[in-house]
Parts: sequence; C-alpha cells; structure tokens
Amino acid sequence: MSCLKNIPLPLPCHPSEAWDPGRTWDIFSPNSPKMNNNQAPSNGKTSLLERYLEFCEREEKQRTLWFIIPLMVLSAAVMPISIFLMSYFDFFIAFIAVSILLFFTNIILSIAEQPTKVTISFFLFTVLFHFGVPLVCFVADLIQGRYALDHTYVFQSL
Repeated sequence: MSCLKNIPLPLPCHPSEAWDPGRTWDIFSPNSPKMNNNQAPSNGKTSLLERYLEFCEREEKQRTLWFIIPLMVLSAAVMPISIFLMSYFDFFIAFIAVSILLFFTNIILSIAEQPTKVTISFFLFTVLFHFGVPLVCFVADLIQGRYALDHTYVFQSL
C-alpha cells in the first residue's frame, strides 16, 4: 500500500486553495482532501437499492432517452413476444388489455416528466410483468397437467 501514498496533486482540490506543485497527500488519511465533497463518506458497501437510486439520479439528464427506450423496447420487442407467448394460455384478452394499459402508462409517465426513478421503475415493472405472467401461466399449466413434456401434445395438434 506504500505505492498509494504520497500521490502528487497537480491541481488544487478547492478553488480557495493555492496550487503547490510539491504538495502530496495520503489517500488513506482521514484528513486528506476529497475530490468530490458532495458524496457522503461510506464504508465501501452500498445496497442494490442505493446503487439503483444513484443510477436514476445520474439519468435525470437523459429524459429523452428514457422516453424513447420504453417506447421502442416495449412496442418492438417485449409486448409482441409476451403476447405471442400468452396466446397459448387462458386470460389472453385480459393480458392484452393490461399490456396496452401498462404501455400507455409508461408513455404518459415520460410525457408528464416524472422523475427518472419513477419512469425507469415502472418500465422495469412492465418488462417483469410481460415476461413473468406467461411464465407463471406456463408453470400453472404444467402443474395442472395440460402439457406433456414428451412432445406428444405438439404432434397431436398437427
């Protein structure tokens, strides 16, 4: 760890400090100048929720991107795949109704300029819903014995 000590500081850390070309500091010292004073000191461990909220805060500048991502991803990939998968199960019409409702809610949240943590969270919930419901329906049908895993169902339907 000795190689990390006495790192030269080419620029002052704060505008009020004078620049000294020979000045060095120990990064492990609690009195060393911080390069970013906006962050609270941490023990190096952050929870998944804290990292997610930090990501959402960083994405605030990219609102247009988070308007386009749900618009394109949901309509071009997620919804067609999930509706196709759901067409083999019961409650197909109800799933389509909820799917369209979730899609337009994502768009309305973006147009209403909600914070990105709301927009991104609802987008992730929508994607999870579109892949979770067909998976749950498939597992439920397997438990009920509607589909055999030996491919006899496929050949009998032809």
